[in-house]
Amino acid sequence: MARKLTQKQEAYKNNRIKGMSRQDSYKAAYSAKGMNCNSITKETELLEKHPLIAPDLLISTNKATEKAIVTLEMVLNGLLSEAQDKGEGCTQSARVSAWKTLTDYTGSFDANKQKTELSGKVHITHEQWLDNLK
Repeated sequence: MARKLTQKQEAYKNNRIKGMSRQDSYKAAYSAKGMNCNSITKETELLEKHPLIAPDLLISTNKATEKAIVTLEMVLNGLLSEAQDKGEGCTQSARVSAWKTLTDYTGSFDANKQKTELSGKVHITHEQWLDNLK
């Protein structure tokens, strides 16, 4: 006969799948009155490794991760689409911003930057300096 989770174990597992922390899940499922944090942590470590709980938590975590992942490729494709006026409701400022973000990311203009070094003296008379102030 297959082993089943107790009601409290099932409640703990379901709370974790819903996104509750280990401590909060334990406190919601079990009577933790009088238990300190270390005791609760030890209990949650056992529950997290339980053969009927761990696989479900892993599946839940993987699903949440898949939903949350925004890849670099997705971001770059979105920026490129916006820059090329392919997105819905694109504006000129959005296109310029997208191009700027893309060039900042790729460093495209870094190679084109020129550094100019000057040396020597500049001779300017007092009259020329005053004229420049006007």
